[in-house]
Amino acid sequence: MSHSTNSVTVTEAISVVTLDISTWSGGVTMKQGELGVTLPEKAFTRGRKMLVKPEALNPGLTLRRRARDRCLKVGTRFLGGYAVPKGALPDLLSDLSAMQTEFNDFVEDFVQRLTKEVDEWVDQDWCTPEMEDAIRRGVPSANTLRNRFGFDYGVFDIQPSDDEPDNLTRHAEGMGGSVFREVSQAAERIYDDFIEGSRNRDEPRVTQRLIRGSITSLRDKLSGLEFVDKRVPPIVMELDDVLSRMPEKGDITGQNLGEIVSMLVVLSDEEKMQKLGEGLLSRQQFFPLQMVGSNIPGSTPTVETDEDDSEDGDTEPGTETDSDVPVTPPAPKKRNDAGASVYVTF
Repeated sequence: MSHSTNSVTVTEAISVVTLDISTWSGGVTMKQGELGVTLPEKAFTRGRKMLVKPEALNPGLTLRRRARDRCLKVGTRFLGGYAVPKGALPDLLSDLSAMQTEFNDFVEDFVQRLTKEVDEWVDQDWCTPEMEDAIRRGVPSANTLRNRFGFDYGVFDIQPSDDEPDNLTRHAEGMGGSVFREVSQAAERIYDDFIEGSRNRDEPRVTQRLIRGSITSLRDKLSGLEFVDKRVPPIVMELDDVLSRMPEKGDITGQNLGEIVSMLVVLSDEEKMQKLGEGLLSRQQFFPLQMVGSNIPGSTPTVETDEDDSEDGDTEPGTETDSDVPVTPPAPKKRNDAGASVYVTF
C-alpha cells in the first residue's frame, strides 16, 4: 500500500536546495618516501602531509555541518539536495547567506594567518629542522589556498519529465521514508541525551529548553513536510496533543515527563512512527514504567486485562499482540569514538 501523495502535488510544494561546501584538508597528498624525512603520525596521516594543526580548520567544518543541519531542520534529503517547503525557504536562504558570509570571513582570516599557523605547527618538540623544511616546502600560495575552500548553495524547482514521468514519482514516493529516518535519528539523540542527563538525578526530568527547542523543531519539520506522506499528519496531531499539555515554565516531571518520553520512544523508531501514523499503534503502549532506576511519579497507567480473552498457548513466541500493557523503553545508545552507536545499560 502506498502512503505517498501525488508526486506532482509534492514537487509543487517544495523547492530543492543544494549545498556545495568544501574545506581545505590542511595538508598535501604525497607518499612518505617522497618527503626525504620520516614524519610522525600526527604530521603525516593517510598519505597526507599536514601543514597546520587540524583544529585550525574546525570553524569551516563547523559551518558546513551547521548548513546541512539547517537544511534538515525544515527539509529532507532529496535528489542529492534537500527538499524544502516553499514557505520555509526565505528564512533558510537568509540563514545560509549569513553562514556563507561567516565562512568567507573565516577563509580570508585563515589565509592571512597561514604563516603563523605553520609556525605554530612546526614549533613543537617532535619537529626537527629537516621535518620543518619538508613541511614548509608544501605550503600553498594564498590564491591556491583560497581556491581550496568554497561555500555555495542553490535553489531550484522541479517538474516531471515528459520522457520519464515515472522517474520523479519514484523519487517523490521515497521522500516520506527520508523524513521518517531523519526524524527517528534526531529523536534518538534527544532520548539518549535525556537518559544521560538523568543518570545522577533523584528524579528524571526534561527541561523547557529541550521541549521548546529540540522537540518542537521535530514537530515543525514534520508539520512542514506533512504533504509527503499521509501518515505524517496524524503524528503531528499526536505531538501537538502532547505538547499542549506541557507547562510553560519549569522542568517537565512526573506524568508530563511520561508523556514526553513515550512520544520520544515512538519517534525514535521509524516503524513505530509509521504505525502510529497509520493508527495501528498507540503511544500509550510505551508509557514508561521506570526510567534510569527511578520511578516517574504517576507514570504507571492502569492496565486492564481479561483472562478469558486468551488461553495459554494461543500466542506463539514473538507474535505481536494488541495488548495495551506498557513496554519498557529501549536502552539508550551512546556513541563511541568512531561515531557508531552502541547500546549501554544502567
